Formats: sequence, structure tokens, C-alpha cells
Amino acid sequence: MGTFNSRVLATILSFLAFINFATSVRQGNTEYKKNIFPRRSALATGSQLVKRNTGNYVLLQTEYSLIQGGETVTAIFTNVTFGNDNRLKLHVWISNFTWVPERPKSISDFCNEEPNKRGCVFAETSGYYNPPANQPFLGNFSFWNGDLGLIGSSDGYYAEETLKVGDTTVNLELGISTFWNGRPILGLGFGGSWFPGRYNRLPAASGNDDSPPPINPTRTFLNNLRTQGKIASNTCSFYNVQDSGAKGQIILGALDRSKFYGGFDVYSWEPATDDSSGGEYGGKILFHPTVRLGNINDPANFTLTGYPSLHAPSNSSIQINPFYHYLSLPDSIYDPLINALYPFGLLSIDVQDPYNSGSSGSTYPTQNLPCDINIPPHHVLEFTFDKVTIRIPFNDLILRIPRPENPSFCGLAFWLLDAERDGYTPLILGGPFVKNAYVVLDPETRKSAIAGLSRNDTATDIVEIGGRYAATLMNVRGAAIDPSPNNGSSNKLPLGAAIGIGVGVGLVVIAAIVLGYFLYRRKKANAQKTSSIPSEESSAAEADSKALAPSELGATNKQAELPQNPSNQTNWQSDHIGSNRHELDASAGLLQELP
Repeated sequence: MGTFNSRVLATILSFLAFINFATSVRQGNTEYKKNIFPRRSALATGSQLVKRNTGNYVLLQTEYSLIQGGETVTAIFTNVTFGNDNRLKLHVWISNFTWVPERPKSISDFCNEEPNKRGCVFAETSGYYNPPANQPFLGNFSFWNGDLGLIGSSDGYYAEETLKVGDTTVNLELGISTFWNGRPILGLGFGGSWFPGRYNRLPAASGNDDSPPPINPTRTFLNNLRTQGKIASNTCSFYNVQDSGAKGQIILGALDRSKFYGGFDVYSWEPATDDSSGGEYGGKILFHPTVRLGNINDPANFTLTGYPSLHAPSNSSIQINPFYHYLSLPDSIYDPLINALYPFGLLSIDVQDPYNSGSSGSTYPTQNLPCDINIPPHHVLEFTFDKVTIRIPFNDLILRIPRPENPSFCGLAFWLLDAERDGYTPLILGGPFVKNAYVVLDPETRKSAIAGLSRNDTATDIVEIGGRYAATLMNVRGAAIDPSPNNGSSNKLPLGAAIGIGVGVGLVVIAAIVLGYFLYRRKKANAQKTSSIPSEESSAAEADSKALAPSELGATNKQAELPQNPSNQTNWQSDHIGSNRHELDASAGLLQELP
């Protein structure tokens, strides 16, 4: 039994050695992965990057308003703190210029003056800026209606101030307005890459010869964040910024993987020019998405539109614009879309032209739907790009602002492009499109990117874009799962989990094989021992206890005749006992051959 126990011990040690080898190989592979995958992990998942970066991004929490102060408002707002105690709500815009209204000595007296009444309506939303004592004067400024791509004008002076947005502070030269009739804005600073210079210039300073006027177009909010080390790139990502019923966010220098799924479609665009043939539209992409509309559950009623139309030139383009509040559609999309909306109560209503209110009969027809309509969500307008498909529910095409002419009806959030300009004016994908897509713009590299939107207001997985160790738009992927029922990946495990499970199952199978082999050999060895030694002992006992007949005894003596010579007897015992021992050693050899 001692010999058998040593064989069992050797087998167990061999098995443990194998397990140790397999484990060490796996650990070695894990260490190898840790050495080669940090960069890839930062690009693909961003989880390690979030821990490694230094917070080089700025998060703007936004809200979208439709009505303020009794007026129709379609604008994106965010809170900004100036200095220590000036908290204002500003309209986020793409212009290079940021300006705020100065708090008058008496708000009531100021707002009772007729020229100031409209400006005070906007200031009720934004709040007033209270300048500190002895603030340096950097010159006067003035801009007029349309100069910044917005309606409204303003006069005031330049000052340098510290802005705090979220958890980030930055120094910026801004305008302090003493008279205004427009909405105060936080200009991100897209420069001439989006609109031509005449729309994005910093208003020239005057009246201060001791200080250079702040007319350098690079001294903008985005560029100041960049030069002051707050962000690593001018990338701007937009989530849910045009949904009046929910909070949104704009992240400067980063994006949030928890807010989209899949990868990005990335497109380059041309900068704006000052020509009169559509060049004033920046962000133009020379690409034609496939456009379908109707009931996605009924293939017969989910039809392909005629976009792009045959009469449009080959260079017709699109613009993905998160600041624009409508879809601007050519007739090849607009007409079939209107036809698809008729079954839901579409009605034409003549409305007053706000720019010609003094003229008699200055009205124009508009298309409207009942404000309380709830169109089934499978009725959609669909845009298919290279890899990304964005579906806009028909419900999102309704601008839920009652018409004064008929308060039961609301207008639509899409326009018809002027047929004469269809050849060079881009299809603009604003409001309803941005509400259903994750959009990224980079005015520095002139890139637009889109991915499928995942509405998620609880999780956050921010990944820095740009910089030495940061991700790129081409490589980063969303953390959310594609909500489409046909995506085929909703139940798939991550690759790392699948590999780990595979290795674990493999080790269990190998261990089972080794254990089975060990038990089989032990059973076989026991069988051989039982069939050899006990049979000889039972034969000897039987010979002692049994009286044999003389004839049988003679036969037995003949078969097992012992040699008379003692030396020969010793040799005979040695030969026979050695043979039995050899059989046991052979059985032991089979056990010792186990891995």
C-alpha cells in the first residue's frame, strides 16, 4: 500500500503542477494585455482614460425653452457665474462674442423707458451683471441686428472677467451692455468656420487708445479654454439640447459614452465664405443620406423619398446644426412628409408676418397639427448615413407652441427650402434631428460626427477628445446598447467577459479529464492487484485445508515439482517472486505516466 500511496501523491502533484502552469499562463496573458491595451482601452472604452485624465473638459448643463416672458423662444440656455456673485442664464450660441446686460441703478426706471422694454424682457430670463468697482475699461463696442447671426443689437463696453461654467473657470474679455434689445449670449467661438466673418467678428473696440482693441478672433470662449489648459481640443458634443421636457448637456473637449451607442459617422466640412451662393453656410457636408418616411412596421407604407432631387446639382449638401431649431428640407422630402401627416389632422392656417406687421394683409400660410395629437412612435422620418441611422418620430416634428390664430393647433418644426436656393442651400438637420442623435462638432478640424442617441440622465462616462492620451472620434464607441430590436447585439457579452468564461470552461474540462484519467488508472491497478495476489493465497489455503487423492497429489507434484538443490530452490523463488513484483511495477509505471 505504501507504493500505491506514493503513486497517488505523485499524480496529485502532477495535476497541481499543471493547474499552476495554466494559471501562470493566464496571468501572463493578463499582464501582457495590461501592457498593450491601456491605449486601446482609452480609445475603445475610455474607462481607464477617465481615471487617467485631469478633467480637461467643460460640462455645460443646458435647458431648452419654447416660451419665455409670453414670447416664443427657441433657444439653448446654460448658467454662467461671472466673478463671485453674478449668476446669469445665457443663450448658448456659436458666435465669437459673449455679452451680458449691465444692471442699471434702478431696474424699474430703466425698464419703464420705451426703448428698453424689449431688452428688459430678455433680462428677466438672463439676469443682470453687476460690475465690480474700478473694473478696467477696455473700450466701447456696438453691434447691430444680424451681426452675430441673431436678431438684436447692443451697445456697451469691453471688460475682462472670470467666468465659471460648471466646475471650470476661465478668463475672458466680454461685452458689458448698457443698451440691448436682443438675448444675452455665451458665444462658444466657432469663428468663420461656421458663419462668415461678418457674423462672427468681435465688435471693434473704440475710445481706448491705451489698450489694444479686443478684435482678435482667436480670443474666444473655446480658444481661451484651450490656451488656459482647461480643454485639450475644441470638440463640442451635444446631448438632448433641443428637448424642452428634459435636461441636456454640451461638453467642450470631451464626449459622454453613456449617451450614445455604436460608433460615429464622421464627415469633413468646408468653412463658410462671404460669397452669395450659399457659402455663408458653414458645416456643409457633401453627402446625401438615404431618406425614408412612414410606418416602419408596414414596409408598403415606409417609402423612400426622392432626395436628392434630379434637378439639384451634384454638390448639394447637408448641415448638421445643433443650434438650429428646425429641419430645413428640400421639396423632395418636404412634400411626401406633408402628405404622410395629413391623416393625423394636418391643417393650413394663415399667420401674421412678424416682420411686416404694419402692412395690411401681410400673412402667410403655415401647416399645423393638433397640439394634443400623439402619433404612434413607429411613424418616423428616417435618415441613413454610412453606418448610423437616425429616426425622428413624427411626434418630434411638432413644435408644441399654440398658434394665437387657433390655440388648438401647433406649428411644425420643419421648413421648405426656397426652390431657387435648393441647389446651393444645404439640407439643415436641426431641432428634431438633434433631439434624436448624439452630435459632435469640431470647428478646429472642421468635423461633424453623429451616433445613435441613448437617453440616459443617470450614468456618466466622459472621455476626453484630443491631447496626448485622449481618444479620437474614429475610435471611440458608445457604452449604451442599441435599442433597435434588430441590432443583434443586445444580448452579447463583452469580448473580455467572453474570453474569461472560455478560459474558465477550458480549465474545468481539462481538470475533469485529468481526474477521470486518474480514477480510471487507479481502478485498473486495483483490479490487477485483486486478480493476482489474492488468487495465489486462496490456492495455498485450499491446498492446506483439503486432502487430495493420491492420484491428484501426484499430478500436483508433477506440475509444481521443487528442485532438490537448495541453491536451485533459491533461484526458483527469486525468479517467480521477481516476476510478480515486475507486474506490480508495471502497474505503477502506468500510474506514473500521468501528467
